[in-house]
Parts: sequence; C-alpha cells; structure tokens
Amino acid sequence: MAAPAATGSPRASPPGTSSSCRSPLGHTCARERCGSAALHQARAGTSRRWAGGRTSLGGVDARGRAGLGRGARALAHRLGVMDMSVALIVFTADDRMLRRMDPATGPCLPVQGRPLASRHLQMYGDTFEEVEALSSALSGQPEASTFAATVRVAPGELRRLSPTFASALAALVSASTYEEQERSVLPVAERWHSSRSWPRGLELGGLALRVHDWAATLAEGLPKGRDGFCWRGPSVPVYDVTASK
Repeated sequence: MAAPAATGSPRASPPGTSSSCRSPLGHTCARERCGSAALHQARAGTSRRWAGGRTSLGGVDARGRAGLGRGARALAHRLGVMDMSVALIVFTADDRMLRRMDPATGPCLPVQGRPLASRHLQMYGDTFEEVEALSSALSGQPEASTFAATVRVAPGELRRLSPTFASALAALVSASTYEEQERSVLPVAERWHSSRSWPRGLELGGLALRVHDWAATLAEGLPKGRDGFCWRGPSVPVYDVTASK
C-alpha cells in the first residue's frame, strides 16, 4: 500500500551529519542528541517515585479484535477501566527497522527478526487524540504539529511523530539527574492531565510516568538516527502461554 506523503518540515541535519528520506513515513537520518547519561537510572527509579495507574479489564488475548464498541468504551471510561483489546505504543525506528514491521500488527510482532518495541510498552486504550493533547501541553500551542505522516493498514495505524514534537518530548529527560528530569516532566503532565477528561482511576502520577517513559524512549532512539513513531491497534499478550508435554 502506498503511503501518503509526509507533511511538515523535514528534520534539519546538525553540522557534520547527512540526512535522507527513503521510508514510507519520510524517515530522515539526521542525528539529534538529546539523551542523558543517567537515563536508565532515572527510568529504573520512576516506578518507585511516581505511583499511579488505572484498573484493567484483565489480561485478554484480543489480537485481531477491533476493540470495544463506542458505548462500551464510554461506559468503561466512566468506570475507570481501560480497553485491553487495543494498545498504543511509542517507539523509535529507522527505515531499515521499519521493513521488519507490518503496520497492521504493530512493532511487537515483527515480520522477521526482533520486535521493534517491547510488549511491556503497550498503553492499553490510549488514543492518538491523547498524544495530540500531550503535544499541545508540551508546546503550549493548541494546534501544535504532532504527526508528520500516517499509514493505515487495518486493524492497525502507524504515525510518525513530527521531529519538533519528538525532540521536545525527548528533551524533558535530557538533564543528568532524576530530580531535574522530574521538574521538567511534572508541569507537562499536569497540563496534560487538566486538558482532558480521563478515566476515573488514572491519576496525575500515572500520566507523569507515561510522559517520562515516552520521553526516555525517544531520548534513547533519536541520537541513533531513528525517528519517533506511534502505533495503535490490537494489543499483544504480554506473555505467551504454551502447553508443556
């Protein structure tokens, strides 16, 4: 399937680097360094410092299902539960890595080789509209550019993050200490939390943890010449159950 042309400005290449645009989503090879040496220590400590989350409907193998109907989703939202049959994942990849992925099934189920993203990165029930709200909360602009290109292959949808949004989000964890990263992330999470109506069980701490994890994922991948992506579609079971003989 032919992909639509990417929109928005291409990522500028820093001095001494080159860029190209060969992938269906307009991937560029420019390298933008915005990670931190203490990235992994910060991610390891986040779960202890930022508690919060929401009740789930249970571990359901819903691969291939379209998700809950509109009425069921509205009821689940009011009850503070999430649609476990659909997941959203933020990850990074270059054009070579994207060839291992089918947009219909997502980065956790590669066509060949290793997955592009861990199954543990799945955010159940999240939507592209919530990511757009985060982009606005980060930039302070209601019409902030969030996505640069889209590929839809039912039942999945893959969107490339705009270079501006991806770099700004990654910069939240560019500081070398956890406390500095926390001071950068929390105000963004607070604006994001107040901008939308969330399921009852989702607290500010859960959103702060999400912002930090997405920022850390981008900060780790962008310096390697990868672009940021957001995929949404049928969730993948975190654990595969096999019968023993």
